[in-house]
Amino acid sequence: MIRSLLLSLVLVTPCLVGCDGASDRPELYKVTGTVTFKGAPVEQANITFSSKGASRSALGVTDSSGKFSLTSFDTNDGATVGEHVVTIVKVASGGPGEAMSEANAKEMMAKNMGTMNAGQASAEKPEFSLPAKYADAKTSGEKRTVSATETNDFKFDLTE
Repeated sequence: MIRSLLLSLVLVTPCLVGCDGASDRPELYKVTGTVTFKGAPVEQANITFSSKGASRSALGVTDSSGKFSLTSFDTNDGATVGEHVVTIVKVASGGPGEAMSEANAKEMMAKNMGTMNAGQASAEKPEFSLPAKYADAKTSGEKRTVSATETNDFKFDLTE
């Protein structure tokens, strides 16, 4: 439920604050990829591609084989051309991670989108299934360049 809420917040919120339709949208390019952790596919990880020049981030969720396709406005429409900082988040199921509050879910998505508001912070910390460094744009160390002329199929083999 938290994953659905996170994805819904990211996809719906920008349209509520000024999305006037397809004519205002930047040109997008299909982006796909695979996420593995220590060689094994990662299921239900949230992938975010963020670029300084883009009006919004592109998002995806991995399937059981670790594959994803990015969405910016419409399902699987891709991301803008250029360099993107990539964050990869998977919240552990069960235990403290499952009980993540709605406020914390909003905080995590706002942080990834660069729209953090001071009043949204919560003392709860999610329990991650992947190393927490990949969840923060400042520490993930993952960058990819989306091209207008080449295939944008990226591999992320995460380690400790």
